[in-house]
Amino acid sequence: MIDLRTRTLAPDPVVRAWWPVPLVLVLDQITPGMAAAGTLPPLAAAVFSVAHALPLRWREPRPIGAAAAVLGAALVQALLTGPTLAFGSWVALMIVAFAVANGTRRVVAVASLTSILLGVGVISVVTEPEAPVTDMVFPIVYFGGAWGAGRLVRSRRLAAARLSALADSLAREREETARLAVAAARGRMSREVHDIVAHSLSIIVLQAEAAEALLERQPAKVQRPLTVIQRTGRQALDELRRMLDVLGTDDVDAPLPGLSDLEELTRTFERAGLAIDLQVAGPAETVAPGLGLTVYRLVQESLTNVLKHTGGAPCRVRVTIMEGHVDVEVHDDGPPRAVGTSVPGAGRGLAGMRERVESYGGDFVGAPTSEGGFRVAARLPMAAEVVA
Repeated sequence: MIDLRTRTLAPDPVVRAWWPVPLVLVLDQITPGMAAAGTLPPLAAAVFSVAHALPLRWREPRPIGAAAAVLGAALVQALLTGPTLAFGSWVALMIVAFAVANGTRRVVAVASLTSILLGVGVISVVTEPEAPVTDMVFPIVYFGGAWGAGRLVRSRRLAAARLSALADSLAREREETARLAVAAARGRMSREVHDIVAHSLSIIVLQAEAAEALLERQPAKVQRPLTVIQRTGRQALDELRRMLDVLGTDDVDAPLPGLSDLEELTRTFERAGLAIDLQVAGPAETVAPGLGLTVYRLVQESLTNVLKHTGGAPCRVRVTIMEGHVDVEVHDDGPPRAVGTSVPGAGRGLAGMRERVESYGGDFVGAPTSEGGFRVAARLPMAAEVVA
């Protein structure tokens, strides 16, 4: 079954190439008074008609060659016969004038039009030596009009090609932008999930181990770590739910953790056994929500690493809000490590913190200190808001 919606209005290539040929032949025959029938034998007249018409078949792939062939045939006929050319011959010259204007560069097109007009002037002088110069006005109008139409079609075609190329470029750019946006969103989601899950599971695992140890020796004290596990699990679920709500809606103002939640965060770790000295200095209200979330995640990830890798060593958390930037420092009093040695957990956690800080154009340091413990420090500029 033929789907009419797939049909195109473009003409058949064979018809498009050959239609001027029979047109010129017919016009030569229906204007006998202009066909030099009285001075040329019928066979010779037919040969010249074919010489005018046949080159038009190649007017699009080779416009210059077609124009030269048609003009050459017209000049030869004029020199041999004298009388005015047949109407079909003039139409053939107009068609090649259109073709060279449509298919060549401006300089070549102008030179071709000039050659055609000069050829027509020669024909006029040969056929009618006494004709006034003003008789050239009509040929200029005819051939100049056909040439101008060709230039107009060419400009429209080139403009359409440029627009098509621009549309393709924009489509590719949209696809690339969408791909990068998806990749960025996946990176942000990965960091958020890591921070939430790693923090919560670390506390839950440590408290579960403590509960298991207490269960054998002091069963009455098992309630405290179980309470911490329960509270931590609920907080993790609430945070994940908030994050998924933000991802699933367009509400960019949905509540996410920030500077105001640091005290509750440290209390969670204190209930898990850490001794934390928290100090927040400076105007917290000047910190944008995205930057506040980044500070929160830096502190959360740092305290999680302290809890996992030091067995609960005391630590200090300093958040200093200054004009133009926010400084974050978390320093624990864990066992000494040689500077430059590998650090347990210095994988996705530290890499995620570094990515967050660098997304703001900030500076990040995470390394053991010579006097002992581990220090995480970051400076985050406040000049631009970046979604963390």
